[in-house]
Amino acid sequence: MWNKIRKLAATLLVVLFVAVSNVFPYVIPGGATQTFARGVNPGWVTVQIRGNGNSNLDLYVYYGNTLIGRSESPYDSEAVQVQTRGGTITIAVVNRGGYTNDYQTNF
Repeated sequence: MWNKIRKLAATLLVVLFVAVSNVFPYVIPGGATQTFARGVNPGWVTVQIRGNGNSNLDLYVYYGNTLIGRSESPYDSEAVQVQTRGGTITIAVVNRGGYTNDYQTNF
């Protein structure tokens, strides 16, 4: 019986570790910019980021070279809704602070 409990406990620890490590899958150093290209369908698209609270993150969305949306605040949670014709958008995350920030996005 104790072997079953140990195996279950070990499995739960692995699941917990994987779940926690996936909460903030991106890491951005202080003062850095990261970009992501994502394919989208025509229509409205909401892009969101949420950091761990270490620094100020800002969010920019481009369609080609044209800025189509941005969200700038003194915090690290940002959201912007943009309308696209479909194709590829570029998402830029800018760390305005001096500290590394772990963050997640809905893309």
